Amino acid sequence: MVQKMKITAVVVTYNRIEKLKKVIEAIRGQSTSLFQIIVVNNSSTDGTREWLENQSDITLVNQGNLGGAGGFNTGMKQAVLNGADYVWIMDDDVYPQNSAVSELVNQLDGQQEIGFACSSVVDPEGNCVNTPDILNHLNISNYKHWQKDLDKGIVYLESCTFVSVLFSAELIKKVGLPIKDYFIWGDDTEYTKRISLKFKLPGIIVGKSRVVHDRSFSSSPSIVTEKNMTRLKMHFYMIRNKIHIMKLYYKHPWLKVCAYIAFSALTILLTSDKKLKRLLLLFKAFISGLKFNPKINDFL
Repeated sequence: MVQKMKITAVVVTYNRIEKLKKVIEAIRGQSTSLFQIIVVNNSSTDGTREWLENQSDITLVNQGNLGGAGGFNTGMKQAVLNGADYVWIMDDDVYPQNSAVSELVNQLDGQQEIGFACSSVVDPEGNCVNTPDILNHLNISNYKHWQKDLDKGIVYLESCTFVSVLFSAELIKKVGLPIKDYFIWGDDTEYTKRISLKFKLPGIIVGKSRVVHDRSFSSSPSIVTEKNMTRLKMHFYMIRNKIHIMKLYYKHPWLKVCAYIAFSALTILLTSDKKLKRLLLLFKAFISGLKFNPKINDFL
């Protein structure tokens, strides 16, 4: 069944040529053949474009640096327009094991009530990372039922990151594309929550589908703990986008937003260095998040 499917891998890259080469090698080594490999190059300056242009099996899309959000928006749309049945997306530092995509397709194919399937993710040392959010829906007995198909090696999800996740082309046409105006961080959470909460199609994590995420930082990104002052400014997008997600999908969103900002500010004051710089960025992102209302991008 998997062999008959047109499965397209989509990778978004920016200035990580050596890691990208490992990603492409791992994609090429999948136990099931792929219909296409699409790489969206966000204006890399490290020789990425030149290397990709010499790869005969890669469909290259060059664009300005629109961040991960803009890259996945472009790549997913291109994959569907090119005739894919399934679209498998990942960052340019993700190394899938050789059965990763086939395990995802085996669980998702034909399941009309499941919206997406993601892999189990570890870092190079084997630690679990990019842990998805389990489904909090209640069954008729008023219990959470995320574990109902645990014997099949799957757990039901509300959201996940774009670190090896599979969508059907039909679903992408139905729910639209990731919000490109997010630029970076949160586009994956919004998109998968849109599927599971707005369209009532929960996701699954597939235990047998495994990938390694070779991240450049060791912990979950946070304005409180960020040590790279050059990268600190990127947390503006994380905070702004998180506020937008709260407005879209949370009950009592303004209470959640105020609690989130107050807790972040307090934690910065108590534990962080560069307190003023972090607090000013937090306040700037908070104000922007109040006004931020980007368009959800339809497929066409």
